Amino acid sequence: MNAKNTYGFVSLACGAMCLILAVGGRAIAAGVFGYLAGGRR
Repeated sequence: MNAKNTYGFVSLACGAMCLILAVGGRAIAAGVFGYLAGGRR
């Protein structure tokens, strides 16, 4: 594995992690908001 492949893999892994965190963060925020809104009623 040369440096170029290693850099590409790290970049891809970071991009995937950021995407997963963004989607997961939205899901968690929506779930918490929905729980609070439902609990107030």
